[in-house]
Amino acid sequence: MYLSKGRLTISQLIAWAMILGCAFVIFLGISGVGLCISALNGSDRYFEEDEIGSALAVYIGFIIVPGVFMFFAVRTLKLAGKAYKFNSLFENDPDGVISVENASRLFGKTVAEVAELFDKLIKKGYLKNCSLQNPDKPVFVLNNGAETVEERYDIIHCPNCGAPNSVKYGFVEQCQYCGSKVNMSVKKNIR
Repeated sequence: MYLSKGRLTISQLIAWAMILGCAFVIFLGISGVGLCISALNGSDRYFEEDEIGSALAVYIGFIIVPGVFMFFAVRTLKLAGKAYKFNSLFENDPDGVISVENASRLFGKTVAEVAELFDKLIKKGYLKNCSLQNPDKPVFVLNNGAETVEERYDIIHCPNCGAPNSVKYGFVEQCQYCGSKVNMSVKKNIR
């Protein structure tokens, strides 16, 4: 519900394609370096002596350049993994508000690092229907795809005491009068 699955899937497919393509080019580069070394030792003559240096430079380039692309592809996959971790945290939350401090313990990072990671995932479009609020004591607020307050909350009566409660759709909250669980599982039509 909090993952932008289309965007995430495309990013992961591109990253895996880059990794596989780069691995092939790196293999060619390593093979070429091996040929250059054997030509330097005099055992094979695939190159003229004056070509060995330039061929070696090209083959080393075949290793370094794809290596850089592979590094960024792996970073993309790790970032996608963090998005799945946030999604798991969010989907298991009963009330729609999660302190960044609690999330920081789960991620093993500082509050500032978790907030920065969350911001990066939002900007990349990997996460949706959630936001970071309250700069003094930051919290993640989950909105289940609703765009307005009216779409997020409704007034329902407590099954125990009958008191009216403002409850967020899709979440379980406590009655503000008697403490019983109040569940709003039915969602209004949200675009």
